[in-house]
Amino acid sequence: MKQVLIAKTSHKGYGVFATTDIPKDTAIASFNGDIYTAESAMLLPKIIRDLVVQFSPTQYRASNNIAHLLNHSCNPNCGIEDLFTLVTMRDIAAGEELTWDYEMTEESDWTLQCRCREPNCRKIIGAYSRLPQEQKARYGRYVSRWLRDIRTI
Repeated sequence: MKQVLIAKTSHKGYGVFATTDIPKDTAIASFNGDIYTAESAMLLPKIIRDLVVQFSPTQYRASNNIAHLLNHSCNPNCGIEDLFTLVTMRDIAAGEELTWDYEMTEESDWTLQCRCREPNCRKIIGAYSRLPQEQKARYGRYVSRWLRDIRTI
């Protein structure tokens, strides 16, 4: 995608940044790689396991493009469309880092320490069911379809 650049961040390693203004609902990248069962995903090295997206109670998918480089934020500007596509949730200004909330796809016992430094940082990233209700409402349709289809979460 010509509208983005991979660059070093001040505290999260590398990230994906807009090189031009990007309108709301623009597809940025997708998880289009290998598919793993929950059991096989747990056998992956941690660095890879932390970069796959959950799309059912027992399945995960990797990325063959920049999707795995978008950092987590507790105040994201991107979300998930359907199961695998990262899209902008609002208009993005040139120079802004593109981020998404990893809890938008996750419903397992996986956790990761958050380094987003946002005022509303939850400190630990984990399951969608842990998200505050107001955050779920704000995310709306930008949560993985498989989680929206589960009415009990």
